[in-house]
Amino acid sequence: MKQRSITADVLKGLAVIFMIQVHIMEVFADTSIYHSLTGKISLFLGGPPAAPVFMAVMGYFLAASSKGMMQTITRGFKLILGGLALNVAINLNLLYRIISGTSDTNPLTFVFGIDILVLAGFTVVITGLLKKLFDLNFVIPLAVGMMILAVTPMVNDALPATGGTSAYLFSVFGGEAAWSYFPLFPWMAYPFFGYSAFLFIKSGYTIPLDDNRVSAVFLTVWAVFIALTINYGIGIAANLKEYYHHGILYGLWVLAFTAGFAHLISRIATALPDSPFLEYFATIGRNVTLAYVVQWVIIGNTGTAIYRSLDLRDSYVAFILVMLVTSGVVYLKENGYFPKIWKSRSQIVV
Repeated sequence: MKQRSITADVLKGLAVIFMIQVHIMEVFADTSIYHSLTGKISLFLGGPPAAPVFMAVMGYFLAASSKGMMQTITRGFKLILGGLALNVAINLNLLYRIISGTSDTNPLTFVFGIDILVLAGFTVVITGLLKKLFDLNFVIPLAVGMMILAVTPMVNDALPATGGTSAYLFSVFGGEAAWSYFPLFPWMAYPFFGYSAFLFIKSGYTIPLDDNRVSAVFLTVWAVFIALTINYGIGIAANLKEYYHHGILYGLWVLAFTAGFAHLISRIATALPDSPFLEYFATIGRNVTLAYVVQWVIIGNTGTAIYRSLDLRDSYVAFILVMLVTSGVVYLKENGYFPKIWKSRSQIVV
């Protein structure tokens, strides 16, 4: 396997693991923990190192893909449908309670939630339409991503705060809806940044970073920057409304964080090519769609019964159990113990 592929797979694997721990914190942990320093750190780990990295790697592989426009668009629509199906699977316990009359919750806000698979699907469709334009120069997807971050506040203000069917459509793009976790504005920017990164690397502009001294200077400057600004990074990530609908300032911070984090993982993978830990993360990354689905189905349906009721110790136990089950399913799939429903590479990242 090529080194760069190992790095990408490790990044995807880490992103999913960070997502699992933050899902445990958001759904299982008692409110007092959620609002504590531990909760804020958990939300941060489930923030910049998770979804933005996840989506940037998706954009990277979209740029590397040789698939035509119609194939890419078709994959995007399949992801949208898969994301909606996952919303149903996550909330089967809750939907049963609604149907049986023991809950009066509006089911549509859960069925049509804009989670990361729905975001990925719409982004893949749009990228398929823009691929020929993006391939002209790495600056183009970078500039489009910046524009998306810049106009996000305006998009949110322009979208009417209304109920009814239109609210579910508007929530795909942005706004204030509680079920709009990953709307296109601002989250579509990160796959475009990943797309730009692939073209940038392909053009040879990152070759100087292969030098150990240059790389060390880059990582030192990055580490100092992150250390000086980490309170800002954690503060936004711990406020979910601001995090889900952030603008260009936080977007630039996340972009800087992601660039340094990805390079750090790349250097670690270069130094430790046979590490069993990296291979574990890469295995999760190679099966990222399956891992993401399994963990969410477990957490979503269990969470209906124990929503925000666990103490810190039990939350850690829950995390370990979910990781064990998720890892076990991935192991079975990786070793061919059940039908190949998922391709060896994630449907999300081509």
